Amino acid sequence: MTTKKIQNKLHPLYNTWRNMRARCNRKTHPRYADWGGRGIEVCKRWDSFKVFADDMGDRPTGHTLDRVDNNKNYTPDNCKWSTISEQNSNQRIRKDNTSGVKGVKVTKQGRYQVCISLGGATTKCLGTYPTLEQAKRVSTTGVAEPVSRMNNTSGYPYVYLDKVTGEYYKMNRVTRKCIRGFKTAKDANNART
Repeated sequence: MTTKKIQNKLHPLYNTWRNMRARCNRKTHPRYADWGGRGIEVCKRWDSFKVFADDMGDRPTGHTLDRVDNNKNYTPDNCKWSTISEQNSNQRIRKDNTSGVKGVKVTKQGRYQVCISLGGATTKCLGTYPTLEQAKRVSTTGVAEPVSRMNNTSGYPYVYLDKVTGEYYKMNRVTRKCIRGFKTAKDANNART
């Protein structure tokens, strides 16, 4: 292996460049369908790692490579360094999305679960909410909210009644996030958290 290749592999941007190219060019890559399979390409200019590194500059701490327009290719004028929060607001709506809102899915119980991407296949769920409006707010800000309009008149600890919907929720004692909705307080109390 040449000294130049060794230096490239030690560069902090090398894995970013390599993974970008693999997602677009290697059909066996697990996420190829989301990039190369959709026709997303890496510009010829960036066949050279050195040119890519010079064009993008140093990566700020806590940032990852992001495309300004997710339907366009990896090019110098369509790429920037973004925080995870910025990347989450710059995602396309998935094909299997039933809510119509990025990062929000409808659960079997008819609630709205908010999950954000932390890069790659890693996601963080920010809670389940009774209304699409509240889930949309959480998805946009990336900050979990307590489920509002609740009070503990159920007679059970950590079980709350939503006065608007008339349904019961059980709150996780550690995270304080609402985890499920129930028709009765007893059902909510018996649920595992």
